Amino acid sequence: MDVQFYDYYAREKDVQLEDITSSGHNVAVLEWLRDGCQNLVWGTAWEDILFITESYDSVEDDVAQFIVREGDDLGWLGYFIGKSQHLRMLSFASLPEGMGQIDELIRGISCNRSIQRLCIDADLGHAFDRMDIFFRDNSKLTELDFGGFNISHESARSLISHWHWVEVNTNMNIFLLK
Repeated sequence: MDVQFYDYYAREKDVQLEDITSSGHNVAVLEWLRDGCQNLVWGTAWEDILFITESYDSVEDDVAQFIVREGDDLGWLGYFIGKSQHLRMLSFASLPEGMGQIDELIRGISCNRSIQRLCIDADLGHAFDRMDIFFRDNSKLTELDFGGFNISHESARSLISHWHWVEVNTNMNIFLLK
């Protein structure tokens, strides 16, 4: 177990979700990830899909949306995503420019083994390199979608370095959207 991940594990029982997020909505998302139950938020049952975004999209009311703002601890978000056994799809819809803790977020996500579809619509830069463990160890991942952003040279090189994993997973569908 990653030392930093263990630190979150050791503090999980004591953490107050209100202290690590910017809104009551994000608290509900973390509870949903942590507890693995179908929370009802505003009368809508969430599917096993999480969007990480910087603005709320009312079209996506049936999925959980973690809206990243100042005051959100992305390390805890990554930890709860990593522990989730019910999350089927994760989408990076957008991330604010210069947002800290991306590495911690990715480190936590890399521990997840239930995600079947990963959509990346935001440039994760060098943090993408940390997903190597996720790609290697998540045998349930069958779809990888890229789109909606101009991929940097650094991210393209990182993606190419992961092709050896894609060749091993013969059921993989990769979508590059422009």
